[in-house]
Amino acid sequence: MALSERERHELSMLEEQLKSEDPRLSRALSTGKARDPATAPFAFLMALGAIVLIAGVAASSVILSLAGIFLAAAGITWRISRWVKEHYETYGEERRH
Repeated sequence: MALSERERHELSMLEEQLKSEDPRLSRALSTGKARDPATAPFAFLMALGAIVLIAGVAASSVILSLAGIFLAAAGITWRISRWVKEHYETYGEERRH
């Protein structure tokens, strides 16, 4: 089913509006890569931290438990820092002008 000229024009306007308002979403939709690559290190550190923490509790090892907590905290810190960087890159320019 072909679109009318008016419908194509409206779609084009919506596309331009999306590109200007949310460039990350626009890139994800155009490339088909909606998954955030920064999620993998976060998930790995959180899983490893949980495993080490559980092993530390099971072994009654304070050092191993603290290492698990540290790994989980590192994963959370990694994800928050990536979010802040992405948020600043996307929306920081608008605030400067």
